Amino acid sequence: MSSLNAQTVSNRHEGDLGGKLCSFGEVKPIPVTIVVAPERAHDPAVQHAAWMALNLLCRFDRIVERVTLQCPRDVPLCGRVVPIASRTLDLRSALLAGAEAIGVVPVGKGEPQGQSLSFGAQGRVGYGDPLYVEGNGWCGGISRAFVGTGAMGPPSALPFGPYVAACLAASEVFRSARMRLEQYPAPAAAYYSIWEHRASATPIVAGPREITVELDAVLAGAGAVGCALMHNLWACPEVFGRMVVADNDPAGLDVTNLNRYALFDRASVGCAKATEAARIAADAAVRWEPVDAPFESIVTLPPRVVSAVDRNRARHAIQNRYPARILSGSTLDLRAEVTRCGPPGVGACLRCYNEPEKIAADEELRASLRDAPAERLMELAVTSGVTLDDVREWVSTGRCGLAGERLLPHLRVEGGAGDFAVSFVSVMAGTLLAGELVKDYLPDAASLGESTSRAVFQFFSPLSKRNGAGPYPRHPACPMCSPSSIACEAWARRYSALAPRRP
Repeated sequence: MSSLNAQTVSNRHEGDLGGKLCSFGEVKPIPVTIVVAPERAHDPAVQHAAWMALNLLCRFDRIVERVTLQCPRDVPLCGRVVPIASRTLDLRSALLAGAEAIGVVPVGKGEPQGQSLSFGAQGRVGYGDPLYVEGNGWCGGISRAFVGTGAMGPPSALPFGPYVAACLAASEVFRSARMRLEQYPAPAAAYYSIWEHRASATPIVAGPREITVELDAVLAGAGAVGCALMHNLWACPEVFGRMVVADNDPAGLDVTNLNRYALFDRASVGCAKATEAARIAADAAVRWEPVDAPFESIVTLPPRVVSAVDRNRARHAIQNRYPARILSGSTLDLRAEVTRCGPPGVGACLRCYNEPEKIAADEELRASLRDAPAERLMELAVTSGVTLDDVREWVSTGRCGLAGERLLPHLRVEGGAGDFAVSFVSVMAGTLLAGELVKDYLPDAASLGESTSRAVFQFFSPLSKRNGAGPYPRHPACPMCSPSSIACEAWARRYSALAPRRP
């Protein structure tokens, strides 16, 4: 398998979170084995969970040494399972092709090694000390003891629960390599229900096993959280309709993104995110309309806007349009969260608690490059589509308007980059967000609402009482959702027109 620069791919998950994690220099990469039980390899829930777990682990550069895949031959794919592999392949071939396309952690066939993850087991697995990974419908989790196959409820083809299970399984591998286990002991079992937004030591059976939803929405941001949401919607059998996907990252996908962008592979590096995500997921029932431009460029908005942006100024731009429904997904360190903004003037909006970032002046950015090596300037020139002489002229004098216009967006994006981020947290946030979006269309869904407008899941302690839904009131000093403002009154009318259902 060809590989990318390991140091670069691992860049965003190397931090120690202020001492909460072991130093990255202490990490000894561990082997992992994924075992797909032959008896249930045809089950959609098993296929979804196995693929997403493999997808996440393949991005654990310098944390996972290699992944061994044990999966039966000639099992047909149950539908849309592996977006970056040919749809004509069988399950095992598709899993291997997807891993090969990512090209970061080596994956192959062979005898079990290291930590074993068991998918679809119908009894106690004999090898080592396996972790049983089960997801179905809206709930997913892991257990160190075998759980009966009927514990997850009637079979469902929805990807939400299986993806939650995969995130929890990947987090346990990450935990064994990087967490200080004396501070954060591993649970014997942990499950999370996206339907009820509740963590439990036992499976939670709730929510419909089948849904039919016609989307009409905008996704702002096709980064780690946004492409995870798209992966979820792509895999849903009966979710269709239209979704505009807007992303204005001038650099497009870079190598550091591969550690957590679950929809993309190494062939996507350098591509515009919205267009590339729409291309990969083109065979979904959802019709994607990519916009490689800012959210603000969209003239007419549908009632629902999904925020998966990672900059506060972008959040403010969304809130400033006051769409009827705003759903937001985000990550911080090892925490994923989803928010249903409002009710207007009562619950938090996208501006609340999200102070605008300081934008560096042009002169500051030019000064930061005056002593930069020639290789750095050449890299900027190539990325921005200008000549090296133009870069040097702009750094020296501030003139050469075209070069400045093209360089500044890249420099400002770089200035905000570098926060800790890891695959399973981003996919958990995207899965929470996708589940909340489709629930907002279902008349009897247990969606977030008036009194419980935010759900949080942090991976330090999967069974924490703080994992789940709770109130998220507006910031009393927020200038964008003051109850007495004309803008907030207009937002309230639009919000009410969508008939919020929750008390």
